[in-house]
Amino acid sequence: MSDNNRHEVIIGGTGGQGVITIGYILAEAAGEVHDHVTRFPINRAMQRGGSAYVTVIFYSEDIASPILSTANNIVCMEDGSYARYKNSVKKGGKMVINSSIVKKI
Repeated sequence: MSDNNRHEVIIGGTGGQGVITIGYILAEAAGEVHDHVTRFPINRAMQRGGSAYVTVIFYSEDIASPILSTANNIVCMEDGSYARYKNSVKKGGKMVINSSIVKKI
């Protein structure tokens, strides 16, 4: 979407890195400013060290679905999330990478 009022974020990492917590905090903060916010946490292994992802969307209009395959903002906390999302940043979007863990960019 090219609407400047719609913000889409995917955060990916492993359990124990705070990925789900970051998504929760971002959604709570966005809710103070935006009328519509969704947060969709995904815990693949439900344990420390398993895959963890969260999508957060905030917008001035209704949000049809919390599921994203591409986003205008992506945070990659480890190699697996970078491999999964490196081609998922929308044109003009931003990717933040934990360079202390992700070495091959």
